[in-house]
Amino acid sequence: MTRVAPVAAHHNPYEARNTVNDHRRDARAAGALLITATVAGVVVANPILGPALAAPVDIVGIAADPLRIYLGSLFHLLGSAACVGIVLALYPVLRLRNPALAVGSVAFRAIEVTFYVIGVVGLLLLVALGQEAASSGGESSAFFAHATSLLAAARTSIGFVAAPMFAGLGTLLYIGALHRSALVPRWLTVTGFLTGGGMLVAAGVV
Repeated sequence: MTRVAPVAAHHNPYEARNTVNDHRRDARAAGALLITATVAGVVVANPILGPALAAPVDIVGIAADPLRIYLGSLFHLLGSAACVGIVLALYPVLRLRNPALAVGSVAFRAIEVTFYVIGVVGLLLLVALGQEAASSGGESSAFFAHATSLLAAARTSIGFVAAPMFAGLGTLLYIGALHRSALVPRWLTVTGFLTGGGMLVAAGVV
């Protein structure tokens, strides 16, 4: 009986090169989105919202001039969208190199984005609460004061503790994988490590 030799698998170097180039492009896009998320969600949004949310929170003043709340919420949502983009760009790369890191980074980023969206809802509730207080003339009532304090405290806990903690953990996970893969420039991974560590420090301080 004649034995048929197995056919060797054909290896196309161009396909391998294209795959590496695709992964490098995805990793660089994720690095750019990381910077976008940091600038929009932290550097820009927090200074805009700061004066409006300084204690004691003046909900009637917020309702009369809600532009700061709307702009700050918009930048928070832009930062959240960038976080989603980071996960989508990095998952195919990380899944091939470290599936556990891929799943972990996606989970932490999903939790982070959920907290940010809840925080934005809380900001918009402050505007609605202020409008109700102004229209009813009850801005000095104990109910509105208590409701304002609860919303402000919840926003602080969500926006400055819970969300940054999960953001920092997720960032360190995938930046560590990118650093080992050498798919992105070193300055991007250094920026990522500093950003993730800074988020964890900020969450612990608050």
